[in-house]
Amino acid sequence: KMHMNQVFSFASALFFAGISFAQQTEFTGFTTDKFKFHSIHLQGIDCDETGIYFGFGNGVTKTDWKGKVIAESASAYEKGGHIGDVCVHKGKLYATSWIQPKGKGVNGREGLIQVFDAATLKPLFDENKKLPYATDGITFYEGNFWIGKPYRGPSPHTEMTIAVWDENFSKEI
Repeated sequence: KMHMNQVFSFASALFFAGISFAQQTEFTGFTTDKFKFHSIHLQGIDCDETGIYFGFGNGVTKTDWKGKVIAESASAYEKGGHIGDVCVHKGKLYATSWIQPKGKGVNGREGLIQVFDAATLKPLFDENKKLPYATDGITFYEGNFWIGKPYRGPSPHTEMTIAVWDENFSKEI
């Protein structure tokens, strides 16, 4: 079962996501199975017609619309790769992520987009994308990925800016 703060986070995310499918679904009796990857707080959420996707710092989880866990997966980089926000697009789940190489401080983080099969959450290692900066939020809008990135400061959450990448992550727009 979800704790009250998780329920609030979940409800807020659905509200702000503005997903029309959620408006058509009645959430009476919604409860979740225990999530395997939940030891680090909820980072992001997205939905499609098949279910709800949760991104936690150490993994991703997919539930059906009643909260039954369908699939789960750890970060492709285990403890070294932090997962942030998630975005489902064309049958794949994209998760913002970063790795902090040994000996480098917070500003030395390497940015990644981890890619998972949306149905099974199997990591698609060959499709992961390395970006020149740490990443945070992500959404797909008007043919491009919009990604939160740190601009400067002692934390990746200080003075965020937005980067726009093409659908294949081959060009930053």
